[in-house]
Amino acid sequence: MKLKYLLIVAFTLVASLPLMFTLQYLNSFTTEQYHSKIESRLSEVSLAHKNRLLGSVESLLESTALISSRTQMRVSLSNWNNRENQSEARTIKSIIEDAKAGRENIRSITVYDKSRHPVSSTASTMQPLRTPPSAHGNIFFSFNQEENVTQVSVIMRLIFNEALIGAIKVDYDLSSILHEQSKGLGDSEKWRFALRDNEKFLLVESIDHKQARVSYQVIPSGPKNTPIIEALQGNEVILRKATDLDGTSVIASTRYLPSLGWGLVSMLDESEAAAIVAEEKRRLFFIETMIVIFSIGLGAAVSLYVARPIEGLIKHVENAADGRPYEDTLPASLFEVKRLTGTFNSMSRSINELRNNIESQVFERTKELDKENLELREIAARDSLTGLYNRRFFQNRLNYEFNRAKRYGSGLTLVLLDIDHFKIINDTKGHPAGDEVLIRLSSFLSQSLRSSDLIARIGGEEFCIILPEHLDEGVKTFIDRLRIEISLLDFQHEGEAFQVTCSFGVAEYRNESSHPKDILKKADEALYQAKRTGRNRIVYESAVNVVVDLKSRKK
Repeated sequence: MKLKYLLIVAFTLVASLPLMFTLQYLNSFTTEQYHSKIESRLSEVSLAHKNRLLGSVESLLESTALISSRTQMRVSLSNWNNRENQSEARTIKSIIEDAKAGRENIRSITVYDKSRHPVSSTASTMQPLRTPPSAHGNIFFSFNQEENVTQVSVIMRLIFNEALIGAIKVDYDLSSILHEQSKGLGDSEKWRFALRDNEKFLLVESIDHKQARVSYQVIPSGPKNTPIIEALQGNEVILRKATDLDGTSVIASTRYLPSLGWGLVSMLDESEAAAIVAEEKRRLFFIETMIVIFSIGLGAAVSLYVARPIEGLIKHVENAADGRPYEDTLPASLFEVKRLTGTFNSMSRSINELRNNIESQVFERTKELDKENLELREIAARDSLTGLYNRRFFQNRLNYEFNRAKRYGSGLTLVLLDIDHFKIINDTKGHPAGDEVLIRLSSFLSQSLRSSDLIARIGGEEFCIILPEHLDEGVKTFIDRLRIEISLLDFQHEGEAFQVTCSFGVAEYRNESSHPKDILKKADEALYQAKRTGRNRIVYESAVNVVVDLKSRKK
């Protein structure tokens, strides 16, 4: 065999075999990385669904608490318990019909006496209350036979003068806790949640933000590798090649909502996940094939280049052995060896550059997935209408500031503000006008605060400001200036200018406060006092602040 062929084979083996082993390892490592990124993204999606579901449930509880807080309704119910006067029942019905008006997500409201018998309802039929209400409210699903729909019901105690006088049940449309499916991973991506009922469980699978499939399922016997069963058992895990209820093999991320006893699952069909990984592997294989072909071609070229002067030397030696005349045309063998070494180095650099390009592509894709995960976490912490932080983020920040103030003795002031007569704006000017008021007021408050302060929207028209400082005269002046400047803001709707005012409730951290709820409760009581005593004013815990008259300030 000629030398050039031997060199070609030798160079091909030396260059290709290590490269192929390296690429095989890189291929295996990259495949596992893609699987891990899919699972990490699925975990982020399930966490976002969990937070949004908890936020929706909290909104229903807050809405029910707001309805149940109407004093006249509780007074009338207390009188009903004493003498069952029908005029009191009519008063209660008028109040709950007014509460239901303008709220499309509320199907019916029913008020029960202390014996859990119905007193008045916006529904056409009334049934006794079977489930005793808890202190913080019960939430469950029920089937409305009249309208043939599944609804979410919230039952809450009614207390008057520190005595239990009955309960209130508000039936909400199921869409109140639904949100759209995420399609960030694939077409088969879906999420569902369930609640257990003895040996069965109610399964709710969201189709979009208004529709869902609801069904009762029997808990299967034997090994329980089904994702929704794992979630109901309180396990928050990533499951590979798990079997869904319909027998489909899926990758799933399970979440558990301990406060409700619900289980939640985000999943992706295993076949689609495998297809995603296979597509990336095909791209990687194409790049690897090009690298191998390039390496073999480069090795062959180098072999021919090196072999040619060596073959010339052999021919020159044979000619000399045969007695032919000597010609001073010997190739520079040492120089060719040096050239050969330099070529190998060049080839190695080329291979490293190509491998770095592959790793760079993997890194760029990883950065894109990490960026999407960060965006999901930011979306979960923000109110979709105003862009302010939501109640869950606010509660976490309040806990942090409370612990900081308690540990270091620093100040903490909590300001609750509520737009006065906001329901009238929605009823007379329409919800778009109400939304514009919320958006512009949120922008004004954000621009008026310092970077160390925090503003959050914690209810429909209710906002909360956290000021990490003592409630001194400077802070009081700042809060009063906010109140006045809000009342001077001009709003426009269909060519008509109007203004709004806000009531403020302010509380300060004190040494006797043992929990963040204490200061929040004091601020809420102060806000209630401000509403009750005329609105457009500031109340500092139990003391009423002097209110600046709007007309005199304009003058």
